[in-house]
Amino acid sequence: MAEIFQKNNFSLLFCKQQHIITLDYELNQNIVAKNWFKKIKHLQAIPISKIESKEIDTSDFDSLHEKFCEFINIEYVPVKNFNQENLNYLHSLYETAHENYSKKVNNNILYEFHLAIHKKEKLANDWYWIGWGTQEGLLESTFDCNKFYEADLKKNNLYLPWSELGKTPLKYWQNKEPNNQDRFNELAKPHKSLRALFVIQLHDRLLNALPIEFTDWFKNFKESWLQHYKIENWSEIDEFGAVSLATAKHEIDIVDLIQKGYQFHKITTH
Repeated sequence: MAEIFQKNNFSLLFCKQQHIITLDYELNQNIVAKNWFKKIKHLQAIPISKIESKEIDTSDFDSLHEKFCEFINIEYVPVKNFNQENLNYLHSLYETAHENYSKKVNNNILYEFHLAIHKKEKLANDWYWIGWGTQEGLLESTFDCNKFYEADLKKNNLYLPWSELGKTPLKYWQNKEPNNQDRFNELAKPHKSLRALFVIQLHDRLLNALPIEFTDWFKNFKESWLQHYKIENWSEIDEFGAVSLATAKHEIDIVDLIQKGYQFHKITTH
């Protein structure tokens, strides 16, 4: 048993210029973590995606928007007011474009534009994202990940985040999407994709309760939505939690590391 457990230890390497710091981790023993680890082993020699890992500059939204429109061959109309209605419209543009152009070569602008939209929404985030994007290849699989979500997220530990093409039920409501069951079933999604990506939790976090206004609204759509995705429930753990992948076996403050200019370099399995 000890030998099998040892094989499930791995390290994250952070680099600043030529200086490398090694952070050791111990894989958790849930089935999601084990399947995730199998995927990661195939990617440890491949550079991460700057887009998936949110390491690109999206400050010039207008330029990204114009390049996106040129890429999908539609008229570019500058956005002057980033209210939720316009942000919803931009999201819908991306969704359609992703369906039609995701297999086209040199399609990075699709994902740069999508990230820029999310940054405009100022989504709260205390995660350090690591992903391989399209380099992930066929390593995505379908799995009911919500069953393995945890409520208390611990600093420096690794988690598998919700990463569907759509929105969680709460985000759907917050973004004032249509009060329509078909649209809700289409756009609001549970965590069904087990991908080769992960986040590092930067701060200890306890989950908040779902807003009463949301739960009152949600009860009108919940039953049909649960049946549509063949899941039993949706709680604050499903909305705000994540699957625990690995526990830090080091005492280094990753926030401090990032502030000093270190960036994720690679993952190495033992």
